Amino acid sequence: MNDEYVPECLRSHERRPRPLMFGIGEEHSPGQFGMWFGPHPSEKEMLDTVGMGEKSRIIRFNTDGTDDVLWRWENNRWIRMSPEV
Repeated sequence: MNDEYVPECLRSHERRPRPLMFGIGEEHSPGQFGMWFGPHPSEKEMLDTVGMGEKSRIIRFNTDGTDDVLWRWENNRWIRMSPEV
């Protein structure tokens, strides 16, 4: 056993890119989402999930730490909000 311990938050860490993931959330205010499904690596799985109201959005969590809102739920289908990247 070691005689000292450095808390995780004080250790130096190499930043690793996060994996590309998708999730579904409800927009509570502009740009603020409460997630209710995901994250998952498959956009197709998100598209096969029924939205839970007009505020439902499919969000892509990019590897560089940014997020993009790709789809919105309308009536009974997903409508693309931004071009495919």
